Amino acid sequence: MNSADPHNRLKMRAMEELKALLEQSHAIRLTEVHQSRGCRIDLLAKIDVYGHIHTLACAVKGQRNGRATDEDLRRLCDDVGRQTEVMMPILIAPHLPRKLQTLCIEKKVGFLDFEGNGRLVLDEAFIGRRTLHHGPASHPNAPVT
Repeated sequence: MNSADPHNRLKMRAMEELKALLEQSHAIRLTEVHQSRGCRIDLLAKIDVYGHIHTLACAVKGQRNGRATDEDLRRLCDDVGRQTEVMMPILIAPHLPRKLQTLCIEKKVGFLDFEGNGRLVLDEAFIGRRTLHHGPASHPNAPVT
């Protein structure tokens, strides 16, 4: 990944946040994570949960304003639905409004933001975390580190 490109920096940050979320459970082992090519799914991650392999299809959004939208969620669900492999959709952004987090839960989509909020539900494991902060993670033009 070219680290000079803002969207690639955003994806690299998303990858680190995803790793941090997965490390919260001793039952989950990240076996592979890489950038996806050819569709709006930005990252693909393979995880092992008690011997069961799952593929996480992650859409990283919010490069313009730091926020993901309902449309981003719809597109992610559509993209995952077109795949031949069964995948767990995950929406990742610097900021996910509470309303969008609720919509993710209703649609059975995992989510993660850079403010410390995240939710991942699999057959064998559940990870959830929530912060009290409700605003955008940083100024929209601030560099992603």
